[in-house]
Amino acid sequence: MRLNYKAWNIKEEDYPEHSSFYDKMKFILGYAILAPSAHNIQPWEVTIGNDNVILKINEKRSLDYSDKDRRQSYESLGTFLETFLIVLKYFDFDYKLDINYKDKFKIIVNIFKVQDRNIDEKNKLLFENITKRHSAKLYYMSDEIDTDFLESINSLCENKLVNINFFSDKNIIKEIAGIVGEGTEEAFMDKEFCKELSCWVKSSWTKSHAGMPAHTMGIPRFITGLIPFVIKNMNMSKMQSKNAYKTVLKTPCVGVISGKNEIESWLNAGRVYQRIALYMTSFGYHTSVMGAPIESNLAAQKLKKVTKLDDRPILFFRIGKQKKKLIKSPRYFVDQIIIK
Repeated sequence: MRLNYKAWNIKEEDYPEHSSFYDKMKFILGYAILAPSAHNIQPWEVTIGNDNVILKINEKRSLDYSDKDRRQSYESLGTFLETFLIVLKYFDFDYKLDINYKDKFKIIVNIFKVQDRNIDEKNKLLFENITKRHSAKLYYMSDEIDTDFLESINSLCENKLVNINFFSDKNIIKEIAGIVGEGTEEAFMDKEFCKELSCWVKSSWTKSHAGMPAHTMGIPRFITGLIPFVIKNMNMSKMQSKNAYKTVLKTPCVGVISGKNEIESWLNAGRVYQRIALYMTSFGYHTSVMGAPIESNLAAQKLKKVTKLDDRPILFFRIGKQKKKLIKSPRYFVDQIIIK
């Protein structure tokens, strides 16, 4: 296995039980870095204190053009935070969050050791699927997902700042597919968007610790080295729009997280999505986030109208079972995200 994929090899039995707080937190962060992020940019940085861990957005790893307000970075930090908290709890720690939304944003996770272990079965289930969850960007099988099962997710992901809604009606999904197709075409007509995207799409043999190897998107491995050039220099808007439309149309269920279009909701949307993704993984389902119906206000308003939501959609994802085998994406080492 190449170095940029080694983070996936983390094992519970290697937990440094008798080592320092720093070493324990570093090990736990080894699970948190497996969280999903937009374009796999992994825009997080961490400082480990004496009894806390501080999380921030790494601006150098954010999307300057397509994510000017940093919504995707905050949602990505939310998936990272939630994964970190799940693992903390699994290894007998409790915590209190102190989040500064003003001035320079940061999350202080104050951490306490719990003496009497009380195994939380739901948390254990989520923990066990952290290394098994991978974004599934390709076509899904047509198997329907039981509505009662979907409803059970709401109790797992209670969050007063955002709402979760699932849609499996074929007529609604067809309308949503049209919105996704339109949004995708609009994005790929934008040369600056394509230029930025081309920096994050990688060949199958990349040594980079971030970004998306093109074969995870169904591109044959032997031509993946050409894809960044093609994205940057050729008009692929019609082809990408058609593919996005078909991808959603073939999806048995989609999820929409909605709320206020602000940092606090973005962060919580990421947290909720990660819990859903891990829970779905435990039952053999796969998920993947799509930005096209969220990025522009026009697309988001169309999605809001079709789904009859009260709040603005801030995160959209697909749910199903991918026909082809899931493929991992590279990850930074823990040392690469820790600020000393």
